[in-house]
Amino acid sequence: MLETLKPQYIMGTCTSVSSLEKALALKHKTVLMAQVGPPGFYKDNNPYVFGIHVNSDTYPLPALQSLRFHINGERKSIAKQPVRVIYRTKSEFFYSTCRSVIDKAILDGFDTTAIEYDPEGDEDDNGVLNKDDVAFLEGMADQACPSGPVDGSEDAQHPALFACVTAGVEAGTILARWRANGCRPGVTWFTTATWGWAESNKDTIPFFQGGGQWHKNFAYSDQYFDSGQDVLDYGVSAYGYHGNYDHVVSYAIPLLFSQHIKSFFRIQNTPDVVGAFENNYEEMRRALLVLRTETIFGPVSFNEDQRNAGRGAAGMQWIPSSSSEKHIQLFENELSE
Repeated sequence: MLETLKPQYIMGTCTSVSSLEKALALKHKTVLMAQVGPPGFYKDNNPYVFGIHVNSDTYPLPALQSLRFHINGERKSIAKQPVRVIYRTKSEFFYSTCRSVIDKAILDGFDTTAIEYDPEGDEDDNGVLNKDDVAFLEGMADQACPSGPVDGSEDAQHPALFACVTAGVEAGTILARWRANGCRPGVTWFTTATWGWAESNKDTIPFFQGGGQWHKNFAYSDQYFDSGQDVLDYGVSAYGYHGNYDHVVSYAIPLLFSQHIKSFFRIQNTPDVVGAFENNYEEMRRALLVLRTETIFGPVSFNEDQRNAGRGAAGMQWIPSSSSEKHIQLFENELSE
């Protein structure tokens, strides 16, 4: 199709073929707007690969930031605040997301413990993979938050618990163990804390924190829709399609391409768009590097790795319905420090 149609842009699919799309972009020297969050995807210096997703490494940072603000407000010692992080390897998303909060916690001076495991391994040689081994998972849970309440000393602080794990056996076992052993965390952040998981775990999620690319309460708009939620609602009414944040991003990309073209020709009354694509494609590619624009997905600009640094991730915390009419608190991580 690329040989036949010769497009000027490629819109990424956010699927398992993303790596193939990257190779094709280089082969055909065509700009790819990828929909991939983990940072490793953008590290091979492919000049044609741009990323509209915000860095998934930033997902847990709002939770750590709010914890730091709380500790400073209470005039307690950051060095005495336990931060415990359980995370799986074998996935760049899980690995890099939790490594980011580990690195930041260490940099900030928290009492930090990283608990890494291979989900496909068999740590205790019992013939059960770690990801399905209840005893193994319970052991990690105990390491992160030992049995019993926090002691009553003045300096004692409830642990902040971060987990980059899958829903199902992993998350379910760890949470059940903490509930059973009296663990009382000050912060609980899980990669599983998404909308679908929250709907299925209403007794589990109060005060849980999570993060992601987009949130339905974002107020970003464009000339056609007042919000990303309006895009999703239109998809349902017009096509019967129930989309998610990928739908919002995919809708935003063609408009981003049009804004790139408009920006490139902003001072020309009669622009030769076809000629520019045919004869000055590299100049247009470089112009995308410095583009700063607003989209329904939020502000978009590109950093040195050619990925979106226009805004931070969406940080979320579920609160009990008895505490508020709204079950979700949203805060966007600006990463302004």
